[in-house]
Amino acid sequence: MSNTITDCLNQLPFSKPDTLTNETLAPYMKAAQDCPTALANWFYQQRWLPGIGTADEFEWLSHQLERLGEMDKAIEVGDGASIMLMSQKQPKRALALLDRLLQIFPDFALMHSKALLLMGQGETQTALSILTEAARLAAEAMKSAEKQAPDFYREIADIHQHLAEAQESRGALLKALQNREKALAAYLKAGDSQQACAVTISLINQYQQQGGSEEAQEHFHAVMSDDCIRNDANIQSILWDEYFRLFAPTESPNQFKAALAAMGDAGNLCAMAHAMHNLAKKTLARADLIQAYCLNLLTNAPLIQVANLAGGLLQKESDQQRPEAPLIAASLIAHTERTPRDYPRHAQIHRMSVVQLISCARLQGIPEPAVKKWAADERLYLEDGVIERCIQTLSEMNEAEPWWFDKRILTNRSSA
Repeated sequence: MSNTITDCLNQLPFSKPDTLTNETLAPYMKAAQDCPTALANWFYQQRWLPGIGTADEFEWLSHQLERLGEMDKAIEVGDGASIMLMSQKQPKRALALLDRLLQIFPDFALMHSKALLLMGQGETQTALSILTEAARLAAEAMKSAEKQAPDFYREIADIHQHLAEAQESRGALLKALQNREKALAAYLKAGDSQQACAVTISLINQYQQQGGSEEAQEHFHAVMSDDCIRNDANIQSILWDEYFRLFAPTESPNQFKAALAAMGDAGNLCAMAHAMHNLAKKTLARADLIQAYCLNLLTNAPLIQVANLAGGLLQKESDQQRPEAPLIAASLIAHTERTPRDYPRHAQIHRMSVVQLISCARLQGIPEPAVKKWAADERLYLEDGVIERCIQTLSEMNEAEPWWFDKRILTNRSSA
């Protein structure tokens, strides 16, 4: 057996890896009973699957698997080898490998790789034709397939995305839009929230630019209801930011309320707080500032965000004379105290909030030397629960104003 294994190893057209020895190949020889199968199985399992082989190894392995009749694996490895060869600036070898495999089996993933290679060489029209055929084959595969692995859908999504980019560059905007929609559907099936987010942003911007505001919003809300997005709070926040950048809340108040309700239903109160902060920054309406301040305090939002809202509520001397003003200033102090000291501008914001509290006290007839005792008597410290009391007070005193969101969120969360 030892001589047989040695003869087998000598057949390799490249330097064998250090991990390929008589001992490591022996189990494969025993299982396969022939040299080509044993080598192919060893390289597939020990080099291809861990992703530690070379382009030479994988190009050879693809040939071996093809000869052994394992076409699925031959295509899988050949596609990977072609991508490695492209990255190593060996397009001729990559193209020869892809063409050989495509002659045997017209696989949409191989077509995708060939199209990208040709695009890189400036052959856009040929690449576009190949991508179109790849998309057709992908659509057939999607119809016939039951549930597939995420990479299956991701490959199909990438094909449609690259096809959309190529069509857009040639002015075929409607076709590009249609392919982006197909890419989005496939990314969602793949569970790829980051790519789905990127395509959604492209789509709603494209619809908006073409005057399709309603279509843009329909697509947006459909995506936000998909489990792939609902389970990723960070991606939700990015998408809501883009949504509110495109659609001013004051111009579409019903949609804004619906959006906030959707965020609340998904339990994404941080995204709600961010959206309300952006709204209040634009309108500077006191009712909006109060609602945003309550929600941002509740969710322990970034210090600068909370400070901006408090500054809007205490901007004028008349604002600082209001009965609720000391609670607002004190709750900002408390918020700085629960924020880590290494937060940017922490000391500056803390000083500013103390100055605001002193100013509020002065306007209510409390001299500065007596402020500390007054704050203790009024229970205006973090340990007194001033944040929760501020939220409750502001939500109760603002009852006459219409609320953008169900304010029961404030009392339910703060009492939980």
